[in-house]
Amino acid sequence: MRIIYKGRGEGKTFELIKIASENNLYIVARDIKAVDYIINLAKKHNFSIPYPLTYREFFNRKYYGKQIKGFLIDDAEVFLQHLTTVPIEAISITKKEIFKKNAKQ
Repeated sequence: MRIIYKGRGEGKTFELIKIASENNLYIVARDIKAVDYIINLAKKHNFSIPYPLTYREFFNRKYYGKQIKGFLIDDAEVFLQHLTTVPIEAISITKKEIFKKNAKQ
């Protein structure tokens, strides 16, 4: 699992678009507005990606599994909070491969 760790507006979603394009992976986004943003950003930069899913579609398994190699979760902290109405105060992640802001890739 890769982690893209950057501030707001610093290109996290664009990084997901590049990964999705290179690996034919599906991006899972907060809502239809975010899906539209991802589609338009991908088109603007001439990237071909599978049509993104909303969190709701993902949770309701509104996808066909045989064609899907993997998922890329946009705004993972929001995604996790959608699992419960109780605030999630912290998470831990097992270090494997991390992409941090300003890190060489």
